Amino acid sequence: MKFSVQPASARAVVRQTGHRAGDLSAVVREARAVDAGDAGSLLVGGAVSVFFEERAEAVEKLRNRAETAVTAAAEVIEVYEAGDREMAQQTEALSRREEKSGGDGLAW
Repeated sequence: MKFSVQPASARAVVRQTGHRAGDLSAVVREARAVDAGDAGSLLVGGAVSVFFEERAEAVEKLRNRAETAVTAAAEVIEVYEAGDREMAQQTEALSRREEKSGGDGLAW
């Protein structure tokens, strides 16, 4: 199996995913801002408050995990590109060495 990564495309996906993960922060803030008094009943308001606080914690954990994954993916793309540059430099150096040695097609 052969893999071909297009760094620019991968970076765009990672960037968009990062923005979506950031959107989860707004969801957490909104869930925590729910006013139990708006429910019309102290019992219902308390239940709604607990429900949204629990959901906010779950969404915040999800956001943290997504943020970690996005950071790791961005680092992987950087390493991939560095490897591409290194291979290009080595190929160029071998080509120059071949030209200097008479071009017999052997790199050694």
